[in-house]
Amino acid sequence: MVRLDFGEEKMVHPEGLRCAEIPYDGVLNNRFMIRMIAINSYWFYTIAPYRLEAKVKYSEFLNRFKNWRIQPGIRVCPRSSSLEVPVEKTTYFHIDLYKSMEKAAKNRRVR
Repeated sequence: MVRLDFGEEKMVHPEGLRCAEIPYDGVLNNRFMIRMIAINSYWFYTIAPYRLEAKVKYSEFLNRFKNWRIQPGIRVCPRSSSLEVPVEKTTYFHIDLYKSMEKAAKNRRVR
C-alpha cells in the first residue's frame, strides 16, 4: 500500500521487478552485501552482513553509507508493517547517479 499526500491509500501492483548489486566502495564494503530491489518505480535496499557483525560496525557502516553517492531514503524497521515516504526523501535515477555508480563499481574491482 502507498499512502498518497492527501491521505488516500492505493495498492501498488507489481508489474516490473528488478534486483541489482550496489557497488558500495566505501568503508566496510567487504563486510556487507547491498542489494537494490525495485518494484515498478519504487526501490529499496537490503543490507546484510556477510558474517555476524557487532552493532557498532553496523552503525558505522550505515552512517558511512547514508552519506555515500546515493540518497538512501529512510530506514525501515524489520518489525514495521507500513511505510510512509516523505516527498523530500524521494529521488529518481539521474544520469549523474548512474555514472557515479559505474565509477564505484570500477573502484571495487581495482581493490
